[in-house]
Amino acid sequence: MPRGPVRRWISRIWIPAGLGFTAWLVWNVQPHGLPPGTFESDARVTVTRGDEHWTFVPSGGQATAGLVFLPGAMVDPRAYGPLARAVAEAGFPVALVELPWRMARTAAGEETVAERAAAAREAIAPTIPWVLAGHSRGAAIATRLMAGGPRGYVAVVLVGTTHPRIDLSSLSIPVVKIGGTLDCVAGRERAEEAIPLLPPGTEWIWIEGANHAQFGFYGTQLGDCNPTISRDEQFRQLVAHVRRVLDRIGQPGL
Repeated sequence: MPRGPVRRWISRIWIPAGLGFTAWLVWNVQPHGLPPGTFESDARVTVTRGDEHWTFVPSGGQATAGLVFLPGAMVDPRAYGPLARAVAEAGFPVALVELPWRMARTAAGEETVAERAAAAREAIAPTIPWVLAGHSRGAAIATRLMAGGPRGYVAVVLVGTTHPRIDLSSLSIPVVKIGGTLDCVAGRERAEEAIPLLPPGTEWIWIEGANHAQFGFYGTQLGDCNPTISRDEQFRQLVAHVRRVLDRIGQPGL
């Protein structure tokens, strides 16, 4: 085929297809289906936009524990706003921390995440116990931040991830792993390969019918499986499990 027709064929077919695929990817990492008022303050929760983070602080009473949450790679952090708000409405302050360039690909970037999280904790309530949690890449970053010790956190919740890839078996704080049985991005078989790298008492929770993307309020994810439960049901179960961890931390007798 002569070069001229080939170039015309490429420009007419592949370039528009590539642009369309890129647009689809960008659309998918944006927030979708956020409940009304997720990022609005009201009588129950005060929502504040800080430097590279959002805070969700419950009104009234002394908080007994707080949550720092790290989002997945490239996903707009606002997609995890419903989780942050639901946890705050249960009485636990939450810091939703942004990843640099939505990725934090380098060690320096991950250290920046740690600094942002520490600043948010200090701004909210520096003296209460804090739990570190994350979804997908956010969870992977959380594991690496634990490599040198707890950093002041009292528990770690890892959602939708196959990590850690480093030895955390001697970590002295509770670790909870939450996954979906239809998560084909961070599947169960690969996730359980990390068992020897986790503390012996790690708690494993598998949400039946849950996939990867429905742990946040964004679009679909390449390589993921179709869930057999609704996003609302998966969200309800995720919130319940995270709240249970915070209840135990805030009231050790539970």
